[in-house]
Amino acid sequence: MTIGQRITELRENRNLELEKVSEKSNIPLKKLKKIENDLYIPTREEVQALSSVFEIEEKEIVNEETRQSTLKIEAKISLNNLVYWIMNLVVYLFFIIVAFIPTLNVKGENEEIITYSLNSLMMAKGNAIVLVAYIFSVLGFVISLGMIVGRYNSKVKLTEKVINIINIILLAILILVIVTIFVVVFTYSNDFVSLII
Repeated sequence: MTIGQRITELRENRNLELEKVSEKSNIPLKKLKKIENDLYIPTREEVQALSSVFEIEEKEIVNEETRQSTLKIEAKISLNNLVYWIMNLVVYLFFIIVAFIPTLNVKGENEEIITYSLNSLMMAKGNAIVLVAYIFSVLGFVISLGMIVGRYNSKVKLTEKVINIINIILLAILILVIVTIFVVVFTYSNDFVSLII
């Protein structure tokens, strides 16, 4: 039984509504729902507040059994975040290396360019949007790398709220970069054929 399941059990055994427990413990209803669904691990202060509401000792909520079960849930949440950050890292690295490096132009025997890099195609048209996309790609790459390094650095402790905010930022950056690519493809669709021949 996880900590969340134990809290649900204690609440139901006392016929208490989530709203009532939230009110008495000063824990926001949204967070309390996450705790019960094992989407958020309560802090010691939150466990103390819930113990007071249920009129029990803390060890009845957090003990060896609930701690071990909860660790598995926490590891799964952490792994999901790690996979997400690695995916972001790979995508941004792809955009940085493949899409935005002019030296990837393919030249023929007469030094004539056969295939243009996306960077060259956009810059040849005087479109500065490539710079914006490049900055976003580098920013996304640095944030993703920082999150991966931070996960293995015990000195860095991130709350669930901070992790969610960072994930939203990464998703927004990713969408901006992808939109940029599509804008260029549709704007210069004739010239873009050279990229896929």
